[in-house]
Amino acid sequence: MHRRSSDSINSLDELRSVMAEHERLAARLAVAIRGFEMSGVWGEDGSLSMAAWLRNECRMSGPVATGWLRDGRFLTASPHVAAAAVEGRLSASQVAVMRRVVTPSTVEAFADYEETLVASVEDMNLADTATVCDLYARYPDYSIAIPTEQARLQAAQLVVLLHPVQWYSMPA
Repeated sequence: MHRRSSDSINSLDELRSVMAEHERLAARLAVAIRGFEMSGVWGEDGSLSMAAWLRNECRMSGPVATGWLRDGRFLTASPHVAAAAVEGRLSASQVAVMRRVVTPSTVEAFADYEETLVASVEDMNLADTATVCDLYARYPDYSIAIPTEQARLQAAQLVVLLHPVQWYSMPA
């Protein structure tokens, strides 16, 4: 199949624009896939799961179908992230960084601060977004390099704490 000249992308600005639209549509698709997964309509043709339907009807590999479902589940559970992704304020890579930090132990704190976190990172590049979100990935055993993190905090323009903070008494 030959591309028509009207389909070609002729500048970096146009490439950026088309990529942004691609990511907005991917977010919409992920949310829609989750909606169909929840509805159960995928079983009407005999499929055993939404993943099976995606594999058979959309010619996806198992890992790709699973990725769409994972993304749709995260976006559906994270309405501020979903809105920002669908509107193009967050890239798919920024969403993936956020998704990685949401675990059973952080899901409640994430929900409480999701809107603030989205507003904080939506204008950041991916590296800065990852810096905001990556302490859990950097120190999975919770053995934090205190001098390193103190230096990072001193150099930061913005600090977002996304972890439940509990006071045992009222601060003085």
